[in-house]
Amino acid sequence: MTITIVIAVIIALFTVFAAKKYSALLPSILFALITEAEREFGSGTGQLKLAIVLERLSPLIPAFMRPFLTVATLERLIEFALESAKLKWTTNPKLIHSA
Repeated sequence: MTITIVIAVIIALFTVFAAKKYSALLPSILFALITEAEREFGSGTGQLKLAIVLERLSPLIPAFMRPFLTVATLERLIEFALESAKLKWTTNPKLIHSA
């Protein structure tokens, strides 16, 4: 019984640590995916770019986090990251125009 509890605590701690690490990387991942989609498809294709970013992001999400991230949540994260990306592109246009 005690060994089971210790193992459960270790797994829980590992999961929390891994989720925090991924959460810290997520803004950079989203910026890269959004910028790539913007370069590839250009303006006026928002829904297509959103679908592409979702498709490319899905395999990058750790399996243990997938049940907690709905499509609506991911879309909100992408929209937030897009606003941040637009500011970065405005202040440094080379970010969006370099290949």
